[in-house]
Amino acid sequence: MTHLKGSGTAKSVIRSYNDKYDSTADSRIGQYTRQIEQYSAEIERIDERLKDIEIEGERAGDKSSALTERINENRDGEEYQRKKDKLLRQREAIVKRRNTLISEMLKAFNGVAPAYFARRLMRDSLEQLAQGHKLDKGVPDIHARTIDHIITYGRCICGAEVSSIHEPRNCR
Repeated sequence: MTHLKGSGTAKSVIRSYNDKYDSTADSRIGQYTRQIEQYSAEIERIDERLKDIEIEGERAGDKSSALTERINENRDGEEYQRKKDKLLRQREAIVKRRNTLISEMLKAFNGVAPAYFARRLMRDSLEQLAQGHKLDKGVPDIHARTIDHIITYGRCICGAEVSSIHEPRNCR
């Protein structure tokens, strides 16, 4: 086949016979010869294209391998992304639930807050009332004559010394 087709610079056997043949003798043979030359040129063009396609196929195979490797590397990334998305949705649900619970708690507390704070104040007040000695019960039936008596003698009814009406000392 190599000798029949010929190499790049050498003439092929078929071409050599075609050059020696007189194509005017038979027009059909000339027509066939032209067709053979056209087909040979087309075959050469197709062979070149096949070589190019083979080279492109190798490149595509290399690129495909690289992309497949990259896809395999990124599979973990997909899984992590799914986990991240799931955790973000859970976090959002928890935050919403927390806000709802806080809102409900504040609403419930606002309904009972006055009673809650009043209970503490009432308890403290009752404790102080129970401790009678802390409260000033006052002196019943003090008249002007009683006050004049205290001023004259300089002593309060509790026993403390009184020097002036406005300044009792150690009076209980």
